[in-house]
Amino acid sequence: MIRRQPWTLPFLALLLALLASCWIGGLDPCLPPGVPSEEGRGAMLVRSGSWLYRLGGWDDSVLSSPRVSKALLGEEGEAEGWQESASLPGGLRHGAAFSAGNFVYVLGGSDDKGPVDTVYYTAVHADGSLGFGADDHWEANIRPLPEGRSSAAWVVYDGWIFLIGGVTATGATSSGATNSIIRARIYQDGQVGQWYTSAEILPEALWGASAAELDGRLYVAGGADAQGAGALGVKAGMVSFALGADGALSDRRIETDLPIALQKPILLADRGDLILAGGFSGESWASKVYRYHDGLWTETPFAASAEGPFFGHAGGSLLYQRSLGTEATDIGRLEGLNLAPEAPTVQPGSGLVPAGSPVLVGMQPGVTVRYRTDGLAPSAADPAWPGTLAAPFTVSSENLPSMELSLVAFGPDGSVSPVTHREYLLRSGSLFVVTEGTLPLHEAGYSGLDSHSMPIAANSLWYRMRIDRAGAYRLAWADADQNPAYSARIMLTVYEADLYTEVPDRDGADSPLSFVLGAGDYYLQISDLDGQEGRNFGLSLSKE
Repeated sequence: MIRRQPWTLPFLALLLALLASCWIGGLDPCLPPGVPSEEGRGAMLVRSGSWLYRLGGWDDSVLSSPRVSKALLGEEGEAEGWQESASLPGGLRHGAAFSAGNFVYVLGGSDDKGPVDTVYYTAVHADGSLGFGADDHWEANIRPLPEGRSSAAWVVYDGWIFLIGGVTATGATSSGATNSIIRARIYQDGQVGQWYTSAEILPEALWGASAAELDGRLYVAGGADAQGAGALGVKAGMVSFALGADGALSDRRIETDLPIALQKPILLADRGDLILAGGFSGESWASKVYRYHDGLWTETPFAASAEGPFFGHAGGSLLYQRSLGTEATDIGRLEGLNLAPEAPTVQPGSGLVPAGSPVLVGMQPGVTVRYRTDGLAPSAADPAWPGTLAAPFTVSSENLPSMELSLVAFGPDGSVSPVTHREYLLRSGSLFVVTEGTLPLHEAGYSGLDSHSMPIAANSLWYRMRIDRAGAYRLAWADADQNPAYSARIMLTVYEADLYTEVPDRDGADSPLSFVLGAGDYYLQISDLDGQEGRNFGLSLSKE
């Protein structure tokens, strides 16, 4: 039964004003339909190492709160000693909150006016405090989201953050929900890079879905569509995508439906299975817990009346926000599942990295992480990785031409996590480059090539690509292998502003290259394959 609060005229007037700010299809995507605010708080729960954080959500005045609380986790997953921590820059609820490396992030969400495009991050210190140096604050990312987005599902995978569905400020549908999936690289300094829209989409526009990574696939479960008519708008579908290099998604597959339709359930991977817990059915909060194995859902004997999709995981226990909870201390702990340790989180993700990059490893309390640098799966006899967020070595020239890092977490009971694998390539050069200038941007339909040549004193050069407006762009080129009018044989690589993250080509073609780019500066590196100075080639950048 849903507990209902008596309505007073002042309270009703305030609530209606707030609901109008993010109303879609007859319901508020920031609050489960028909549920009073105290039963759907929209707070965000994040575990970073041995610390658990509760961020934002509705406050007692039905306003978005900036409040952040923290608690130290014991080895069995008990959260004790809740205390205040660095507040968010403003009130937020229903954002995508997660940890990566030694940072905690909040992407998007809603304030009291609707979905926002902000990206906030802050550093986590050994004592659990948040901030940079002695200053306990959050930083705003240089690049915001492409649009305001709230109630999205998300997954962090190999250095990429994915946002899936949600309610957008612009709205992919007339009522605000979207079926799009966007992704961005998490840089070594904590910044989030440029956003790319995946060619893969959800089968329908959804908000309030949950997502998890299992065996190299991204699973998206439940959610509500844009119609939002109570239980009729809540979905039971589940879809998965193959996760590839550079965060590319492919091979969309419709999976077995959930046992019941749910929005905002908890979804997590465990021992090759998926665990589903709690969530809202459109009529009431659910409490059953299910396990997904070999395409079948099985009900477990456990219960967790949880408001997802946020959760913590430590000591084999599932930590969750109680669906009727109003305070940070209202955290439930489900012990009977005996969850295997989570795979260690590792930053940076695979790919090109700057020389001297520290490798940051996040682990649960009570586990021992062991590692190898030859790509093989670690055993209990391999070296232990010290510290919760330690860096025993950096990626350096000693690791050339590449380093394959593998890590596994071992629980005190002998249980073993999945393997986390990273393959790093060291790109020579500095964080600063001298460019030959900014490439001219031609209008759509331009078919010519501008003539360029390698400088006499170098066989590698850089150009800036300045993009003022998000959209599709085409980079065409030709060298001696394509056209005898040119003498150089060249190789091209396009980087984001960090000069290490390669921009994924949309079509995988050699020439022309097609990109969907957000506004900002990108950098094009051109190398002469023959090492011959002063030779020429053709190049042009145009809109599509």
